[in-house]
Amino acid sequence: MYNPPESGVDSLEFIEVLNNSNASVNMTEWTLEFGTFSFTIPTLNLGAGQYQIFSVNAVAFQNNFGKASIQWANG
Repeated sequence: MYNPPESGVDSLEFIEVLNNSNASVNMTEWTLEFGTFSFTIPTLNLGAGQYQIFSVNAVAFQNNFGKASIQWANG
């Protein structure tokens, strides 16, 4: 969710990655890049059918959506 409908800082921005294959995928050291945004994923093995959420603010994301996420470094 890019630029969520909140005023001020976009603390609820997130990216969700889904492994829709039948095999596990090692995403360690993969880099997500969108325009000027870049984030290298820490150690992560994503099982078949699993998803992972990356967010700009893990605490705000947990409080708002009730789900854990990996926080990316902003800036």
